[in-house]
Amino acid sequence: MKKNTIKAAAFLSAVAMCLTPMTSAISASAANDVFYGDANLDGKVSIADATMIEWYLEDGYAIKPQGLINADVNKDGVVNKVDANLITKRVNGSLDSFDYNFGDINEDGTIDEDDLSAYYKLFSLNLEVPTERQKILADVDGNDVVDDYDSLCLYDYIQKEPHQFVEFDPYSGGSDVDPDMEADYIIGDANCDGKVTNADAVAIEGYIQDKFTLCNQGLINADVNKDGIVNQIDANLIRKWDRRSLDSFDYIFGDVNKDGVIDSADVDVMAKIFLYETEPVSSVDAVLADVNGDDVVDYVDYLTLYYYVEVEPQFILFEDVPVDDDVEEVYLLGDADCDGKITASDVAVVEYYTIDETDLSEQGLINADVNKDGVVNEIDANLIRKVVTEKIDSFDYNFGDINFDGRIDAVDVLCLKGYLAFPFGASKTTKIVADVNGDGKINYSDVNCLRRYIRSNPHQFTL
Repeated sequence: MKKNTIKAAAFLSAVAMCLTPMTSAISASAANDVFYGDANLDGKVSIADATMIEWYLEDGYAIKPQGLINADVNKDGVVNKVDANLITKRVNGSLDSFDYNFGDINEDGTIDEDDLSAYYKLFSLNLEVPTERQKILADVDGNDVVDDYDSLCLYDYIQKEPHQFVEFDPYSGGSDVDPDMEADYIIGDANCDGKVTNADAVAIEGYIQDKFTLCNQGLINADVNKDGIVNQIDANLIRKWDRRSLDSFDYIFGDVNKDGVIDSADVDVMAKIFLYETEPVSSVDAVLADVNGDDVVDYVDYLTLYYYVEVEPQFILFEDVPVDDDVEEVYLLGDADCDGKITASDVAVVEYYTIDETDLSEQGLINADVNKDGVVNEIDANLIRKVVTEKIDSFDYNFGDINFDGRIDAVDVLCLKGYLAFPFGASKTTKIVADVNGDGKINYSDVNCLRRYIRSNPHQFTL
């Protein structure tokens, strides 16, 4: 009783401090009309209404029947944290009313898998710029941010009966599904609803994040690239199928030379394109080469295939490759990932680092600075690639020191310009140190790179 008295007093205090009403007060003659957001029936929508809902959820604080009707602002038949979130949005001014069919992103009047597809196109692929109205409709958990948790919330609403929007706790586990439920083998049908849609991709992503459970047959169906694991790549491939950039799953993904097996010969084909750069991307079948399923054939696909063949027969996204914590990090110039060897992975790690897609350890940063200019950038990645492809034998060169006097200065610029005018008779070492940007060619880009180095303070090679 004492606890309820204290809560009541606190509640009345919160009501007293409410913001100016955003909607007109309920009149006495209309006391039983629905006034969405007014959970405490004080005739206005304020933060006190959101607070009352939270007390109702956490401690069983009583809300009158009409207040419960008013509190269900997304009209899904349940009063929960999502309603409190939406009321907070309304009070803060980022939601102009509750007159929306939250979740109906394509605005066809129903909330279904087509809305999941619309969400993915607008907010994941960014194929179109969403309108402000679409942003409101997509923020189904009401936290004023459109993110992956909204897609999970929307998926959960569509799949379950009764249909209800439930906010996902990032740290909570997934909902239970009978692992032995009967379902048909339909490759790609992860949620076992008899069809393959974007909802299956969302189901896999929820499974990866421990938000959803897939039944045993669903796990079999979800492994669309047949590598024995279910991960983001399977979700990516299902999305390719859903948007018709993949016509079926009847491919041996990774078998780029089409000999029926995935082996080092396929890695060699990809290496010619992305490591040695002697073949164009168009020389391979894009469907087979896009092993990470992102609809682009690039260096990451080469690394994904390399891992499958050389490490473990599983397709794993580059950023998800497990790190061996038992490997001692030592100084090895070029070994950016600190795995004890210089490989194509080091090239990729540096390239990802330069675009803020990954971090390097303290030792990794030291190892990655192969031209020893105090900064790790694309030039270091280029030089590591030259060692991996055996175009140069080591990093034991003073790149930029064209006249070999131990300094890098204006004289080297003159020597480099002289070489470009008369390239005949230059030694192999001269050609190595002259390619200061590491792109495998000696031209005026190197001259400009050298000039920038000399003029900068501290001295750094930049593209």
